[in-house]
Amino acid sequence: KDRKNYTVPAMIKELEKIECSKTVNNIYELRYALTARQKKILKLFDIDEKYLRSEVKKINKNMEEIFSEK
Repeated sequence: KDRKNYTVPAMIKELEKIECSKTVNNIYELRYALTARQKKILKLFDIDEKYLRSEVKKINKNMEEIFSEK
């Protein structure tokens, strides 16, 4: 049923909407909650929201290490 709506370009366009941004506390967070469609697409790659959030935490940790060295 949804097959024609999940072309590779359409999936890439949908995943490009996932972004994180820096908050006033200098912490990166996912900007928006994932949509059902994004979750379906990510599931095809064995990626879930929990994994994405853990990756954002890694980014925060790496940024903290970079800036603490200066």
